[in-house]
Amino acid sequence: MCFQLNNEFRLQNFGFKGSERKYFYKSQWGLSNRFFIIFRLFLLLYMLGWLIWQVVDATASNYVKDYHFIYYLTNWVEVLTILYFTMSLSITIHEVLQDRLEKRTHQKRNQNLQWFHKVTWVLFNCSFTFSIIVDVIFWSLLAGLLPPAFAFHPLSIHLHLVNILVLIADLFVGSLTVRLLHVIHGIAFGLAYAFFSLMLHLAGVISAIYPILDWRSNPGLTIGIITLLGVIVQPLLQMVSFLIYNARKSLARKCFHELVTNEPMGCDEMTDLEINHTNSV
Repeated sequence: MCFQLNNEFRLQNFGFKGSERKYFYKSQWGLSNRFFIIFRLFLLLYMLGWLIWQVVDATASNYVKDYHFIYYLTNWVEVLTILYFTMSLSITIHEVLQDRLEKRTHQKRNQNLQWFHKVTWVLFNCSFTFSIIVDVIFWSLLAGLLPPAFAFHPLSIHLHLVNILVLIADLFVGSLTVRLLHVIHGIAFGLAYAFFSLMLHLAGVISAIYPILDWRSNPGLTIGIITLLGVIVQPLLQMVSFLIYNARKSLARKCFHELVTNEPMGCDEMTDLEINHTNSV
């Protein structure tokens, strides 16, 4: 695997310039558009199915009066991930239909990103890093405090393990770009949740949603954890997604190039070959 970091820290990479529409709806591996649509539809239905089960289970259980869905970071991340898959599937279908229209009219559309591409990009960045944060915190700090029947319940396994595997699968099969400076998206999302929990505390609703997030008993520790997550953990997890992204590009470049020439391809060559290889319905 090879990649260069020198271009990652340009000021423009805080934004969305330099990317194109095709990276939001084509597979890095040249999969047909039909297959890619089915793939993303499956992921969306999978996530929605678990959300429906969660709501039904909470409604049918005795703890429903004490359970507030909106309080928990796990649920914020779950909804964020579902929004991402909803947007990514919608974009894939929309762009494939636009491709068909171009073939009939012979008029090329502008490849600049629209607002919905940018929103989808932000949703992915936040979902990916915070899925890992939720999973690590749950299994390292919270699972041991819960009854095994709850900690290892199928729903809990989904919310605290399978969630990130689904996002990794989408990142690896698709062709979405990951930028290191987009770490600001995850930081902003984390600050939004921290502010929400603080407002709940100040309003007298609840001060300790989690044992490690207790504004009343240990505000210093709470602020310290929030700072740690934003300054150290978020950049590290953005690097994880960046490494997976580059591993995908390098592997696809090697596979497709050697398929054609049986020779290795240099690190600086474009990856459009594999993205455009067989993307058709």
